[in-house]
Amino acid sequence: MTESYEDYAEECEVYMSRIRTFLASTRSLSTLKECDRLWREARRCALAMKSLAGDDTMKIRDAQNKLDRDVGPLGREITRALDEKQGRDFLMEGARPSYVSPTLMEEGGGASSEVDSLIANSEALLLESQSICANTEQIGNSTLDQMGSQREQLYITSEHVQGTRSRVDQARALLISM
Repeated sequence: MTESYEDYAEECEVYMSRIRTFLASTRSLSTLKECDRLWREARRCALAMKSLAGDDTMKIRDAQNKLDRDVGPLGREITRALDEKQGRDFLMEGARPSYVSPTLMEEGGGASSEVDSLIANSEALLLESQSICANTEQIGNSTLDQMGSQREQLYITSEHVQGTRSRVDQARALLISM
């Protein structure tokens, strides 16, 4: 199955939209890694657009603009945020909390890895929920677009029906007058 320039452009926009959604939310390490993965896919699509543009200068310019103005800056923002987040995590790695709950002291502090596991699971679930939300939003927007075009089609069809009825009424009047 070969994809066209338009298919890659649409796919690139989907990836870019998801990246923007994730970057607008809480920037956890897992979210930023997902953004990085999505960015690589968006870049792949933009490069495919550029190669499929052929001799069409408008498409070549559009693909280059997408790389320069959309994909590139988002990639730099993701890299910056990842570097900042990983640097902060590295600095905090050896730090111990000044307060330890009595429950943790009774259990000997072994619940920390369980808490970390729960936090990681929560982040994964949150990331999945955000992804589902973005997909749902995209489906909703697509549905609204389709409903809008169907509304236009119904309006045009209604005008054609009214025109046909007026012609039938004229024909009827003509036949009666004969």
